[in-house]
This record gives sequence, C-alpha cells and structure tokens, in this order.
Amino acid sequence: MFFDFKILDLPPIPNELVVNITPGTIIRNHPGQEYTRNGVSNVSAPNPFYKISAELERWIQDNICKKYNEVGIRYTHGSSEYPASIVHPDETSSCVLMYNLDHGGGWLNFWQQWGHGVVRDDRYVINNYENVIRISQYETPNFCWYMVNTKILHSIENMKSTRINIQVSLDSAHYVK
Repeated sequence: MFFDFKILDLPPIPNELVVNITPGTIIRNHPGQEYTRNGVSNVSAPNPFYKISAELERWIQDNICKKYNEVGIRYTHGSSEYPASIVHPDETSSCVLMYNLDHGGGWLNFWQQWGHGVVRDDRYVINNYENVIRISQYETPNFCWYMVNTKILHSIENMKSTRINIQVSLDSAHYVK
C-alpha cells in the first residue's frame, strides 16, 4: 500500500523563526519547463529553492527529523492560467515534508502515466498532459506539516499567488520523529 499525501501531527514551526523569513543562498533554480495541455504549448512557472537560516535548520533537526537530503524554502510562482510545476517526480527524494507559510491557493495533484504504475522509480518528467490521468487532488494547509510521496507524479496547479513553503527532502518517511 502507498500514500500520496498525508497531514502529520508534528509541532508547528515557532512564529519567530518564520515571521520575517528571507531566502538565503539559492540551492537550485527550476526554470519554467515547456509542456502541452489540450493541444496548447506553454511554459510552467519558475521554482527557486533557497537555503534557510541555521537557526531554523537546527529547530527542524531537533524537532522534526535529524536525517534528510536537503532542507530549504521554495518560492513557487504560478497562476490559474498555467501550472506552477509540470507533472514530475522529485529528483532528490522519495518523499518530502512540507510546511506552507502561504499555500498560494493552488492544488497539489497526483497523476498516473498511461501504461505505468502509480509509484515510479524513474525520474521521468511528463511534458504532455494527454499522457496522464489525475488520480487525486489536495488543497494543502498552511502552518502544519504534511508529507508528499515524490515517487508519484505530481504537480501544483491553479495558483492564485506565490506559494512559500519549507521543504525537507527525505529518502524515507521513517526519518521523521
């Protein structure tokens, strides 16, 4: 049995660690990617990922999990007209813990590619929406931790504003306290 999305009963990040949060050094910048939907080509939104403060990272290690691949803050830009991220699995993890400071009004969607299983071991990005079917959709909450199975194809759609969240990439859900 697999999960795609679940809300976790973990302590919230103290307000003083996130109230005036600013991005640090950029870890990775995902520029927009070309995709086709309903026969129309477009480009998804950029998704920069930045370092967080040493103080916030220490708090996460002490209260959420000690072992992870990377931790940072992602600014997901998007609109209701194009996806903030195209259909993809994550490159650096099997699952990711997320803590939204602002969910941006978008939806987290999970997809299955025709002719393939739901859980994927490859890291193949889907650029054509005619090749997938949506299997679930969630509105992600602000100010609580949730986990996403990043081996399942997923995307962020229908954003109203920029989504800002803390992300902790993991090889296993068992690393969470």
